[in-house]
Amino acid sequence: MEPDEIRNELNRLSDQLSERDAELEAVHSELNITYAKLDALQAELNNIRTQFNAVQAELQHVYASRSYRITAPMRAVIGWMRVWRDRMNSRNLHSDSAMINNNGLSLDVNNLSQKEQKIYADLLKAVEQKKARR
Repeated sequence: MEPDEIRNELNRLSDQLSERDAELEAVHSELNITYAKLDALQAELNNIRTQFNAVQAELQHVYASRSYRITAPMRAVIGWMRVWRDRMNSRNLHSDSAMINNNGLSLDVNNLSQKEQKIYADLLKAVEQKKARR
């Protein structure tokens, strides 16, 4: 090989090396940006976990409270009433067979079991007694 050819080859390889160095620098820069984003996301995740744990602890405190335990039967009855209301609404009852109480709940008492009818009557009686006390 001639000295000029060697110089040309060295220059060409040097240019390629410079291009690769620039590409590598760009990749390193992009990698650093990605790591910074990852760190920010990790910090956000830790913050969300901390908030979640705080809310979960507060919820456990509520579940353990005396008032929550005392009101459990009332919440169960309200849940049953919602189920009954939804069941009755899904049956598309005619207004002449439906009984509308003061709370606006539409129930066909004839479609309830005897136990459900007794519970419903007891609830209506309790509501009337509460109204009378006011």
